[in-house]
Amino acid sequence: MRKIVANPIELRDAIRCEKKEIALTSGFANMMRPFAEFQQKNKKKPASINIDEVTEEIALPTSVVLAFDSKTMDKLFNTYQVVVNEDTAKGVELEYVHV
Repeated sequence: MRKIVANPIELRDAIRCEKKEIALTSGFANMMRPFAEFQQKNKKKPASINIDEVTEEIALPTSVVLAFDSKTMDKLFNTYQVVVNEDTAKGVELEYVHV
């Protein structure tokens, strides 16, 4: 079942619960888009990535930085694939799929 999240805490909780599909829509998707693009770009590196490494390259809101601890980051980067969907009518949607 698809879990729709609207803030960093809900996203963190969905990742920790290992939901199979996690969707971010509208404003939250736009806010997290640079993070998703960073994840897509760095997917080839099979290593632990912490939030500090991400914030060195992109600016993230403090709420995101505080929500993503090292366990959440590892799980996000190693067990989820991110897809960026753009629709002119609906806007941007990010979808994290458990692989």
